[in-house]
Amino acid sequence: SVVMRAVESAPAQRYERFSEMEFELTHPEKVKPYFKKGATILEREPVLFYRLLFTLSLILNFILLGLLLR
Repeated sequence: SVVMRAVESAPAQRYERFSEMEFELTHPEKVKPYFKKGATILEREPVLFYRLLFTLSLILNFILLGLLLR
């Protein structure tokens, strides 16, 4: 994340000061993930994506089971 933010082509997305980058390098637990603009939910939050997909599939299966048992 630190390297991607440091070499970002858009100036607004880069570090304004070296001290910001130095802080993130010395405190890696506080670094936020870096995502390209327009990244899909699968790229940003894969666990959330699969959890939502599983839940939707489970609900659909219960609906189909209910229709089958009628």
